[in-house]
Amino acid sequence: MCPNALYPPVDTRSTNCTIQTQYLRAIFTMASLAESAGVRTVNRKLILIGFRGVGKTSLVRRFVDKEFGPEDQYVPTIEQSFKKSVRIENIVFKTEVIDTAGKDEYATFSRQASVGAHGYIFVYSVTSQSSLDQLIKVRENLLNLIGSDTVPIVLVAQKCDLNEREISSAVGVQLAKEWNCPLLNVSAKMNVNIDKVFDTMLRLIEKDSGLLQPGKKPSCKIL
Repeated sequence: MCPNALYPPVDTRSTNCTIQTQYLRAIFTMASLAESAGVRTVNRKLILIGFRGVGKTSLVRRFVDKEFGPEDQYVPTIEQSFKKSVRIENIVFKTEVIDTAGKDEYATFSRQASVGAHGYIFVYSVTSQSSLDQLIKVRENLLNLIGSDTVPIVLVAQKCDLNEREISSAVGVQLAKEWNCPLLNVSAKMNVNIDKVFDTMLRLIEKDSGLLQPGKKPSCKIL
């Protein structure tokens, strides 16, 4: 037998394949470790507020489950909680979104719902002037409740895909200026700006916290 021969015979193609597989696994592992390095996880509680039938639940379900329910089936909301993780830069936000019961004509606000809240998403329907009128009352009630002149709020104009408007875009813009808060036109049905609502809310909450780098190009990943 040739002294340089291998015994027992070895399939060099199989050996090379195994080495290559192990090498690729090592590369992916290092990449994963590098990606996770420095990542921090924080909890944030967001409160979703709006008049009956404005589409609050449709909005949050589109965000969490990527689904949109039947348009002709409105079921009054009993307060419920949704959870979703969102990564912005090197921060993973574990969000708890409280979908509050639709506000009635008295525009009351539950103290329990506001406990531990970091930010508020105010939703009105562009097809209902009364839904916006009630939000104005709810905000006044909220500020009185927490004893502050300002609170992180994102104003959301829901159902922007519909033509039957009672509220013009200019009205929403003017109110957002008065409240000094962002305004987003959204459609849960058409999936317009849904993720942006929550990205904007989280960035507003962390505006002065130092967690996120100001001026950095927005980077949001829904987990």
